[in-house]
Amino acid sequence: MRRRRCAVHPRGGGTVAAEVIPFPADAPPATDLAGRTDRPDLAGVAGSAGAWLLDVRQRRWTFLPSDVPLLRAVAVGDDDSRTVAVDAEGRVRILAADGSVLARTEPLLADAVSDPALRERVQLVVGGRHAYLADPALGAVHEIDHTDARITRSFDDLDPSFLQLVG
Repeated sequence: MRRRRCAVHPRGGGTVAAEVIPFPADAPPATDLAGRTDRPDLAGVAGSAGAWLLDVRQRRWTFLPSDVPLLRAVAVGDDDSRTVAVDAEGRVRILAADGSVLARTEPLLADAVSDPALRERVQLVVGGRHAYLADPALGAVHEIDHTDARITRSFDDLDPSFLQLVG
């Protein structure tokens, strides 16, 4: 049985309404969907083939193919429909709405992605201007500009196990 994804949104009076957004047939499903808080787009890894971008407002799925398997994918939810992804080589990729790579970093997480236990602990969170990537091998969090994949700073005095974006 194929899992179906749905959008849930509140209605006046405290009730919640759900709507099914049909998932494309014969496609690898997204394992997890993530996006910037309060934005209309969500993204998720689609097996080893790429990622899915879900535009909730348009009720449309878009497949973003990748030449390298992806570990994480998070929608920025901006007018350009960009997605930030971490690939299996430890690079951060900024993807366009068609899946093309707009920018990418050098491998930042080579040690973390080579160890299955650490690979599961890699976290990616997207804010308005930056993406934050938890590196469990180094015990660091990297702040990356999601317009050009430039590393703006790294925090090596944080426990990356509890990465959350606030404010």
